[in-house]
Amino acid sequence: MNLPKPSMSTHALAFMMAALVFLGFGIALGLYMAATDDHSLSPVHAHLNLLGWVSCAIQGLFHAQMRDLSSKRIMRWQFIAYVGGVVLMMIGLAGVLRADERLAMLIAPGTMATLAGLALFAWFVLKAFSASRAAEARD
Repeated sequence: MNLPKPSMSTHALAFMMAALVFLGFGIALGLYMAATDDHSLSPVHAHLNLLGWVSCAIQGLFHAQMRDLSSKRIMRWQFIAYVGGVVLMMIGLAGVLRADERLAMLIAPGTMATLAGLALFAWFVLKAFSASRAAEARD
């Protein structure tokens, strides 16, 4: 059986894989909360699904579509900052909700890293917008 070659870049696939991992953790946390009737971590559950699953999937699909406009080095830093930041932020948020000061202190650096990743993503989007406008002007 000949399978088609994937057309996504490694970085786009990395974002999609991270999205699936975040989705898995979000579902597992939701199941845990339902089974234990302890919903104190519902903000972590919501953030895992939105910042993890949805936002990573959107970034992955964007990078798959705009493959030629994406610098591999900057995309690598974007992935590290964003995904690493979300992980730290979720651990920190759980620490805040569980009154664990050792874990809670991770929320600030996690938030800053996530924002840095989003800033790089915004740069890619603006670059794509600019390239699109230039292409339209030529046509």
